[in-house]
Amino acid sequence: MAQLKKQTQSKKRTATSTSDLSTPAAKKSKVEPANKRRAVPITTKVAPVESGESDEEDWDDDEELVSGDQDEEGPDNDRPAKPIKDPQASREGHKAQKEIQAQRRASKPHSTLLTEAKRVWALARKIDIPRAERQKHIEELMKVLRGNVQDIVFKHDASRIVQTLVKYGGQKERDEVAAELKGKYRDLAQNKYGKFLVTKLMRYCNAHRSAILSEFHNHVIRLLLHREASPIIADAYELYASAPERNLLLRDFYGKEVALFDSTSIRNGGLRAALGHAAPERRKRILSAVAEALMQIFNNPDKGAVSHAIVHRVLWEYLSELVLLEEADKEEVERLRRELFDTCQELLAEMVHTKDGSRAVREFIARGTAKDRKQIIKVLKPHVEKMCGDEEAQLVLFTIFDLVDDTKLVGKSLVTDITSLAPSLSRTLARRVLLYLLVPRTPRHFTPALLRTISQTDFAQGTTSKKDVNVRRAELRTAASPGMIKAIEDDGEALVRDRGASVFVGEVMLFAEGDKSKALDALLLPISSAYAPPDPESDLSNPTTATHILNLSHASRLYKTLVQGGHFNQQTKQIERSEQAPNDVAAKFMHAAGQENITSMALSEGGFVIAEVIGKLQEEGDQKNLKEIRSWFKKDTRERLSQGNIRGSVVLLERLPSGDAAGGLPLAYTPNKPVAIVAGSLYMLAAGALLAWFARHRGYYMLPFVFGAILYGLGLFLRIPYAGDLHNMSLYATMDYLILISLSFFIFGAYTLLSRIAIYLDAVELLVLKPIILNSGFLGYQLAAFVITAIGGGMKASSTIDTIKIGSKLVIAGLLIQLFGVLAYLGLVINFVCRMWSTRKEQWNDRPNGFLRSWLGVAAMTGVCCQNLFIPLIYRVTAIGLGPHGALSRKEYYFYTSEVMTLWGGVLTIFLIVWPPRILKGCPTSQKQPTEISLLSVGSK
Repeated sequence: MAQLKKQTQSKKRTATSTSDLSTPAAKKSKVEPANKRRAVPITTKVAPVESGESDEEDWDDDEELVSGDQDEEGPDNDRPAKPIKDPQASREGHKAQKEIQAQRRASKPHSTLLTEAKRVWALARKIDIPRAERQKHIEELMKVLRGNVQDIVFKHDASRIVQTLVKYGGQKERDEVAAELKGKYRDLAQNKYGKFLVTKLMRYCNAHRSAILSEFHNHVIRLLLHREASPIIADAYELYASAPERNLLLRDFYGKEVALFDSTSIRNGGLRAALGHAAPERRKRILSAVAEALMQIFNNPDKGAVSHAIVHRVLWEYLSELVLLEEADKEEVERLRRELFDTCQELLAEMVHTKDGSRAVREFIARGTAKDRKQIIKVLKPHVEKMCGDEEAQLVLFTIFDLVDDTKLVGKSLVTDITSLAPSLSRTLARRVLLYLLVPRTPRHFTPALLRTISQTDFAQGTTSKKDVNVRRAELRTAASPGMIKAIEDDGEALVRDRGASVFVGEVMLFAEGDKSKALDALLLPISSAYAPPDPESDLSNPTTATHILNLSHASRLYKTLVQGGHFNQQTKQIERSEQAPNDVAAKFMHAAGQENITSMALSEGGFVIAEVIGKLQEEGDQKNLKEIRSWFKKDTRERLSQGNIRGSVVLLERLPSGDAAGGLPLAYTPNKPVAIVAGSLYMLAAGALLAWFARHRGYYMLPFVFGAILYGLGLFLRIPYAGDLHNMSLYATMDYLILISLSFFIFGAYTLLSRIAIYLDAVELLVLKPIILNSGFLGYQLAAFVITAIGGGMKASSTIDTIKIGSKLVIAGLLIQLFGVLAYLGLVINFVCRMWSTRKEQWNDRPNGFLRSWLGVAAMTGVCCQNLFIPLIYRVTAIGLGPHGALSRKEYYFYTSEVMTLWGGVLTIFLIVWPPRILKGCPTSQKQPTEISLLSVGSK
């Protein structure tokens, strides 16, 4: 690529753009929000005066408006008052002066018009008047000014009158003013007072916005270099112009050739569209025009255009095109980039506050030499505090941290200043800079979109940046750690109380390098203060609210994370412990809080933290402290945890193991004695009724139901003494085993009925399995499931959490095995009944004594029995899966409704209605019995 030649100024007359190219179609009327503001440069030392807001609201000198001239002979309060020799002469002098001023006003153009306008304006601008009255004055003011707006708008006082008309008037008045000013907007933008009106009209008159912007075309660069008009162009580009309108404003930077011939393509694509299909020579001319325009602006920094987003956009477009041309002529591209950098390097601090400006500065860093980067750091160093608080400027700091190999320079020039401001920066968005020094690019603090933006300059890794990424990050972390740790040592409690700063504290304690013992002491100091539950009416979101620090949810999460020694990974479902995390946090937390605080926290807002402390002590094998903290949870405390709706109580109780030695509660509630008496009595009555049927109609295969009812009733009766001794594990184990055994007896009994029905009907061939296999297979299957469940139940009574977890899994496995067995058996029953209906119509219809006294009634009740065995099995699996103190296990109501009454009504009572031995006797259709049936019939009576 040949060297680009500098374009000279053309003396040819500029062609007028056609209206269809320069003025896009008007949009539907829309008023921009009043709080819309441009990005503020970080170099601004005081709050900038927005170009869209004049000082008309502060213009309270009504006398000035009436007179139109300032009284240059006003009194000077700083000078001593001169003695008045003749009061009459003084009055006459003032009178003469006023007459001269009146004559002067009358001699000015439109004096009558201005006098009347000021009178009405003084009424319309009042603040405390009704809307209807203001509207009346605005209409009168519009009537006065109609047709004369162009003539008076350039006067400083009249301009304010028109601004008030636009501000308080309706859309009709605004559009009328905008129409009258057509053709004057470029001059108005350069006027000291009229420029405010231009911004107001762009904001309020969406229908005229394109026409206003079109008057700036072909003059954008000159207006940017005008002190008054520069902020107007900036507002137009950043706040009010649409994307096509912005591109048309950028067109002036691309040279006159583009402005004349490429307006349509520029509207949709900017510089990329202008260069897309251009010939090489034309491409050179366009890029040369862009560089010349940028140089012109950078060489006049006092005009204020350097900080505008429109300039930054052009700069980034130019740098982007140079990257695309780099393959063709790398040396020439580097020369062009170097020329531009040398011109603007001292001005880079004025660009980092916008998206394109930040990206351009980052490009200079990524492609610059070590000397260039040092110069950039020098320019940015005085503004590092404001850069930390600016969302776009932060990206420049991130790029410096990622690419500058001289970490000592970065640490001395930037990191030291940043960490010294840690107490204030950590409370705002600026904490992202602090976090980037510790844990760069972690998804915990940086969104995927932000990470994609940061990675745009990663191409420099291994090219202009040679140092290994991990080495650079470690060196910066080492440089930043002392200042961050010192900030926590000095004011740890205040930082933790602030929601945002608590995030910073957590990362420092986990990842900063150095001695953090004093910082940990500072964080544990507020834990030792007497704990009190939060006031329901207090605003805990306010960091100044007087409450214990653990009542703040974010502080509670912080202490939990510190105890864990790392963050929880959602993918692996494990804690990722940090190597720099302090040790023995759990023990120090325990001793700092003390017994009274620990128990009070557990009963209020600190349940999860205390549970984590206990779990960590157990994980570390600190048996001394573990035994001590468990001993603090007395019987009454545990009962309150189990019965109350307390945050973290479930997890806490799980980590306080069951058993007398551990002092745990095996049952999450206190059994209701009257209910236990009634339920146990019902089961005993059912067992007695079943025995009465057995005495009249022998059937030994029904005895499992009798034994199950008796054992289940005894288990319910044992809940009565257990209610008075919740820590009696022997009593609890006996009660639990009786109920588990009785459930297995019910399943045993159900498994014997299908083969009896088939033998009775002489329909063994309709069974899927032979009777011997059916009975022995399902009974053995149930026995194995019961053994697994019993072993798991025994392990749940252990004092170690790991053993309890394994026992719970075994119990769930045993119950699921039983559940699948019952489901399979129910399928066999349904299959047999369907085959009987399809192949033996005579037997199907032979029900002389009714449905309930036929074989079909027995089959139906067998199916109902299996169905009702599902419910308690599913209930137990779910309850154990949710934990011993889950929602189902903590309420006795679920136990009685899902298991006790279901088994009593759906398993025992149905066989009191249909007693199978009363029906299944003899063979109504055939006297032949197969060998296997005769074997099974032994002992059936």
